Amino acid sequence: MPVPAGKGYGCDPRSPAVVSGPGVTRRQAGYLRQSDARLFHAPFTAERVARLDADIGLAEQTETFSSRFSRLQDMLGHKFLPALLTALSEPPAPFVDHLDRAERLGWIRSSEAWLHMRAIRNQMVHPYMEDPLLLSDALNAAHAFVPDLLTTAESLVREVERRFGTEERFKEQHAPHADPKITVRKD
Repeated sequence: MPVPAGKGYGCDPRSPAVVSGPGVTRRQAGYLRQSDARLFHAPFTAERVARLDADIGLAEQTETFSSRFSRLQDMLGHKFLPALLTALSEPPAPFVDHLDRAERLGWIRSSEAWLHMRAIRNQMVHPYMEDPLLLSDALNAAHAFVPDLLTTAESLVREVERRFGTEERFKEQHAPHADPKITVRKD
């Protein structure tokens, strides 16, 4: 059931981030799950990091995991969560306040853990990361956070679907209807 806008803060729940958010989120979560399973089939040690230059397959798997982890976290934290909160008539707020609100609503485990996850993401993606031990630690920490990230993704998807319906149902309800006064000329 839709929530009325109130206080002038609510956005149209038809915003792209709300309407397509569940589908995009599930797809990105699935990609991360696959990359995580491929890269962490064995412990990710400093020795594996040291082989990245010589092992292009391992380097690509590492880059793919880092990118997918970062992409899902960015999408959830900077697009999907703010759009959902706005659609629920929450006032605009800084990122940390969004995280605190999401924690109070039970959508994320901890805003502090989310900020730690974000710091780890920043460590993984910086090209100047030369120390194999630091990079392996960052990758292993990100791997440990994957379940939290996937749980958050599913929590946000369920919340959108509970409040606004599924993407398919929404599209059916808001599909443009043919105007009976307009006729299509067939030549």
